[in-house]
Amino acid sequence: MTRVKAFYYLKSTLKRFTMDAERLKKLIEHWAEHNDEHRSRFEESAEEAGRMGLDAVAKSLKSAAKRAAEVSEHLRKALEAFD
Repeated sequence: MTRVKAFYYLKSTLKRFTMDAERLKKLIEHWAEHNDEHRSRFEESAEEAGRMGLDAVAKSLKSAAKRAAEVSEHLRKALEAFD
């Protein structure tokens, strides 16, 4: 392979890597936002369950909301690693 061909091969390979990394970054951003929506809904549902006297259900939903927040935190740490 000539130097010119090697250069263009490397350039196209790096371009594909960059596009793949950018796509992954966008996916992680989407997952974090979507997960936040789930967390919010878990919290709302926990409040509703509490008002209905379903304490065990409320407790489990609060736990799910807490864990969803932890997942979002990890996803955002992954996003920071791109910088």
